[in-house]
Amino acid sequence: MSGEESNDEFEERPDVDYDDSTEDGAFEHEEDEQEPESDYDIGGYHPVMPGDIFDARYYTLRKLGWGHFATVWLAFDTRERVFAAIKIPKSRQDFIEASRDELDILQVIRSADPRHVGAQNVVQILNEFEFFGVSKSLHLCMVFEVLGDNLLTLLRRFNTLNLNLVRVVTKQLLQGLGYLHEVCEIIHTDIKPENVVICLTEGQLNNLAVEAYSSRLWKRKPKSMISTAPEEYRSKYMLGIPSKTRKRIRRNRKKHRDKVEQFLNSLDIDNSAPKEQNGNSSNGANKSNGTNNSNDANNRADFSDEAYNHISCFYEELQAGNHGALRHCTVKIVDFGNACYINHHYTEEIQTREYRSPEAILGSPYDTSADIWSAACLIFELVSGDYLFYPEANDYENYDIDDDHIAKMIEILGPMPSRLFREGRRYYDIFDKKGRLLKIKSLSPTSIVELLMDIACLPGIEAREMSEFLTPMLQYDIRDRATASECLKSNWLTLCEMRGTKPKRRAHSGNI
Repeated sequence: MSGEESNDEFEERPDVDYDDSTEDGAFEHEEDEQEPESDYDIGGYHPVMPGDIFDARYYTLRKLGWGHFATVWLAFDTRERVFAAIKIPKSRQDFIEASRDELDILQVIRSADPRHVGAQNVVQILNEFEFFGVSKSLHLCMVFEVLGDNLLTLLRRFNTLNLNLVRVVTKQLLQGLGYLHEVCEIIHTDIKPENVVICLTEGQLNNLAVEAYSSRLWKRKPKSMISTAPEEYRSKYMLGIPSKTRKRIRRNRKKHRDKVEQFLNSLDIDNSAPKEQNGNSSNGANKSNGTNNSNDANNRADFSDEAYNHISCFYEELQAGNHGALRHCTVKIVDFGNACYINHHYTEEIQTREYRSPEAILGSPYDTSADIWSAACLIFELVSGDYLFYPEANDYENYDIDDDHIAKMIEILGPMPSRLFREGRRYYDIFDKKGRLLKIKSLSPTSIVELLMDIACLPGIEAREMSEFLTPMLQYDIRDRATASECLKSNWLTLCEMRGTKPKRRAHSGNI
């Protein structure tokens, strides 16, 4: 059983204020909500601090993110001399069991066929280990490659994404799904913007690590970098460690810190601000969807590669449609906590609401095509900045969110053949015996083409071409729905010149 070596106390730190002008890279969202302090309890999160050492090799530098299931930390592997991301799940028994299921899935992904083109578009687990935390609670940890921001972060920043960037993301997403479905025989079941991430370049990762290590001297750190664990909970953990062990931990901590410093000092870090070239500044990149012309993109193609080491600049260049930046862009599918095998489903309740397929809503059998449906909804959102389907319950009209979701599908995609879902466990909650909606009588038909022209403001030709790409992914019949490999044959994925205007958003009455 592998254990953790942790800090007993930190050395005295100079009063250095956190500088908001430092590398504005991934994860730096001070205003974002952080993990609930109340979840630091027996069975919950482990109270990690920068400088903690896990599995006698991983020196933690900062928090990268968190979820209901776990916190994720940037660490330096002193054995392999590489940076890694450590996912530390909660320790309650159901979380341990879920971790083991996820680990099984990840091991299949790692070993299936590394040569497949889509393997590079799925997150890879590097290692796993266990340790005992507060009150001897067990944490089953997973070690991953370090990745960057997810697509939701980019949508919040730009509202919509450049159409050529969407094409690059879509192609790689489909490659990853092809690998999962055809080689690994795995269904992700939760494709959405949060679960598709932009990879960090080597320079971006080095800058992120240097900044994280330097933060030990800051008087105040952003909440996004540290644990929200109450001091008394951390103290409870430390008091459970024998005094002699704590002394050994301090000695080992210094030894590992020296290795980190030695490695960081060997890096060639460019901390200078990105320079303008050809009169173009990264801050001047057009943030709307498809408004740049091909000449602008070509003029920016020789933008200094070193400038991509600055994450914010890199995102601006991606959004500008810079072909050089697009060549540097790699995306990966992450978070397999809800994944299952084609021939073994863990649950019939799958997919996040806005990306949920009709078979999942109506309780009919599902397969890999459920991921394709979600992918189509995601792609539409990247281009338009809006959900393709945004269902809401209406107590006054006496219909629930599933009623409205199915109604919105029918409005956009046309009538739903009753033969497909009649055996679904929820079918007769929503339809009558003749296949008519029970509770919603008035529909407002539209089409994907109309929505792309109205919301994304795409020209008619581009809207029709994109609709032709998405429609096979949104077939009601899972046997007719396009596979990832079939989608990859589409000419729509080819980068091209774009013209258009800034998209607008539909008004929603509330959130689900």
